[in-house]
Amino acid sequence: MKAHRLSSPVWSLAMLWVGLGAAGSVYAFVCSAQRLDFNNARVPYWVGEPGMIGDAAGWGAVIWLVLTIPVLVAGFVRLGRTKPPDEGRRLAWVCTWIAGVALMWLAAVWGQDTPRPTYSCSPPGDCALNAYGPAVVIWGELPLCAAFLALAAIVTWILARPTQPGR
Repeated sequence: MKAHRLSSPVWSLAMLWVGLGAAGSVYAFVCSAQRLDFNNARVPYWVGEPGMIGDAAGWGAVIWLVLTIPVLVAGFVRLGRTKPPDEGRRLAWVCTWIAGVALMWLAAVWGQDTPRPTYSCSPPGDCALNAYGPAVVIWGELPLCAAFLALAAIVTWILARPTQPGR
């Protein structure tokens, strides 16, 4: 048995996609364990969080979504170079990609569980926004992160095989 190098740009792209999913679930868990500040109209930040961290999380989420289709196509291109064609690996790639999209959907659903801002009303009609929301820990983000790491291992297993027999 020979060791195979993982210097493929396809593997790097796939690991970026899966890694952003794992990082996003850790970020969502950390945010859920903090008191949230709703003064920012875009995304709730935790109290005292530097704006750069929130901006990096936003850009990471955008890149994560944009990479979804290129990862699928790049995997097909990589696996399409095998001689003879390995249909089992292509099917495994599609199933793995579908599992990644399902984890993305789960992350989006669980990410909406952050608490909403509360309004304080003393006399009726005189309400003020309470800028800080309570911490509600989203424990489901931890197994979600583990699932993304398992997905990374499966992607590595699929893409680490040589494209030509005997290589």
